[in-house]
Amino acid sequence: MSRLGKWFGFDTDEICEEGFVALERKDFEEAARAFETCLRKSDSESTVRLARFNLAECYTQMAIADFHRARYEQAQIEIEKSFRFGWPTADRHLWAARIARRLESPQEADYQIERALMISPNHPQALALQAATYYEEGRTDEALASAEVLPPDDDARVERFREAHARGDRRTAVAHLLALATLR
Repeated sequence: MSRLGKWFGFDTDEICEEGFVALERKDFEEAARAFETCLRKSDSESTVRLARFNLAECYTQMAIADFHRARYEQAQIEIEKSFRFGWPTADRHLWAARIARRLESPQEADYQIERALMISPNHPQALALQAATYYEEGRTDEALASAEVLPPDDDARVERFREAHARGDRRTAVAHLLALATLR
């Protein structure tokens, strides 16, 4: 049994073990296949819950990797699967918003940002992405209101956003907000 499974006290079958081993290697595709098989074959409720949790994380990580490879359509499919298997998190919704923006789907991006903020109202990256989206759409007052509640950052990007806005440099202002919206 994997260390994680033992730590949580779950008994897992061999197929789920293969998923844990793949997770430890950060082979999310192989882990997802193993956990999907585990879901279909396991009779244990706790094992199924653990497999679903890990499947959601696998699909989230696969979506992030595809996002960074500019494979946005595939990233969207994977992030949608992550919602199907796991609890929606603010970060998951934020990734879905970033993917939707790249797919030029502003309504979906807005929806996902709102969902992220419903889960975590003070999520700094979600607030920054919301402000950037508003600013790009010409909704300057709403963008400034969203940016107003952003916490100070180490790179002073919030202040640099405000300075760029005051100069009328919209491109630089949006760039600072998007940098703040980046998930690490």
